[in-house]
Amino acid sequence: MLPEDIQQYIDKGIKLIGVYSNGAVIARGKEEIEKAYTNDAEEIEALMHGNGDKHGNAKGTRISCFRFVPADYEYIVIDIDRHEGKEDGLENFYTWLKKQGLSRSSLPMYLQNIDENNQCYVRTKRDGYHLYFKCPNVQNIKFENNPADSVECLVTKPVTIGGSCVNGQKYKLFGRLENAHVLPKTLLEILRKKETKTKSMTKQSVPSSLQKSRQSAT
Repeated sequence: MLPEDIQQYIDKGIKLIGVYSNGAVIARGKEEIEKAYTNDAEEIEALMHGNGDKHGNAKGTRISCFRFVPADYEYIVIDIDRHEGKEDGLENFYTWLKKQGLSRSSLPMYLQNIDENNQCYVRTKRDGYHLYFKCPNVQNIKFENNPADSVECLVTKPVTIGGSCVNGQKYKLFGRLENAHVLPKTLLEILRKKETKTKSMTKQSVPSSLQKSRQSAT
């Protein structure tokens, strides 16, 4: 029987990939890695007991850590690190939002006080947060990778799931995946990657007389 946290992902049809304790995934090569993603409960359980998956990956090694790709299921995960001895990502997140014109008091309650009001998040092994948001069409949106120090937007990058255990340190899922809040429009707009304007002249902007001189020079 799978741990309750991991079972939630399986129940949602979310495919997971096993991860060794050193952080490497259980398969090598693009095609093999894609094949190693599974939402088969029995296969996940086999990996956890050291029996390997149906492809023979990780046989003889108990797997206790799994990842998924948020964008494949229209999620975005905001990763907030709070590592001891380093900057507090949560404070950096609120400071950055304030610079964008969003004070903490103006945010929805589930962002003002995550532990009491957020409906879907993971507490990471070092007491940080993985905040889950539903975001329709997320695969076609470019986000700022690191909007603030110790804060990262995870879309296509695999994310360690709740229920995982890494070197004895646990990731705990709070709430339910189906209850994840939709990413607020205000937050979406400031997290969206800004297009940089280049100052290069296009062919259409070059005077025709100059275009003729260039052609004759070739």
